[in-house]
Amino acid sequence: MDVLISVLAGVLQGLTEFIPVSSSGVLVVLRQMTGFTEDEALAYLAFLHLGTLAALSICLQNDLKKMAREFVRILRDIRTNTSLYLRTSRSGEEPRYTRIVTTTYRRLVVMTLSSSLMTALVGLLLWRAAAKVGGSLLYTGACFILTGVVLLVMSMICPQGKAVKEIPLRSAFWTGIVQGFSVLPGLSRSAFTISSSILSGFRLKSAIRFSYLISIPAVLGACLAGLISGIGSGTINGHFLITAIPGAAAAALTGMFVVRRMLKLTRSAGSRPFAYLSFVLGVIAVAASFVM
Repeated sequence: MDVLISVLAGVLQGLTEFIPVSSSGVLVVLRQMTGFTEDEALAYLAFLHLGTLAALSICLQNDLKKMAREFVRILRDIRTNTSLYLRTSRSGEEPRYTRIVTTTYRRLVVMTLSSSLMTALVGLLLWRAAAKVGGSLLYTGACFILTGVVLLVMSMICPQGKAVKEIPLRSAFWTGIVQGFSVLPGLSRSAFTISSSILSGFRLKSAIRFSYLISIPAVLGACLAGLISGIGSGTINGHFLITAIPGAAAAALTGMFVVRRMLKLTRSAGSRPFAYLSFVLGVIAVAASFVM
């Protein structure tokens, strides 16, 4: 693969990672056209994910800083409550525990951790199925079409506009489960998590922001898996880095542009063009499966 194709793949990753179209599905099609081996594809995708992680970290840096600060405070309060429990259990006193989830950002921390746990469990269960789908344009095309159906349904839903503090914590578990299914190429992570969040009561802008926040642990896990696989197989070498790094940079720059635009969306009906795009990509992938 030359640098030009790498940059093109990076731009595609940056565009599709943050809109309701499956970036992994697009890259499966690209992989079939470039003749990547599975190890090369995993390692290269890890570098593209590093680019999109950089984009997210920059665009959401204020949220991430506040969540990190609240996470440390949550750990401190848990330690305080544990010490209080141990002390009062011996003395028989009535304990007065410190409340843990007291602010919006603490709630976001708990919801993100809950979603990430469920995503990891579902992702591990579907790992082999994802590898099978990733090697088939037919299955990937079917997943694209399913994403299109979800997006069309979402365009007909009017978000309730609840504040984060009004969203039940159990909603984070369901969103995490839904995100886990996006390990299957062609199923858009953004489409499914944003739809799940809207059904839970989020306003659209909050649903998009929450979708991006819970994607960070999931994408980081995929990065680590790809890098470990690439190093172990010897795929990541000097020649590989020369082409992969420009692709990661293109993914980061494109991703920052897309994230900032997406965070300004206010109407769920805006998902309809993405639904049509998913249908088109699905038909192309299915048709290509009978030709290639």
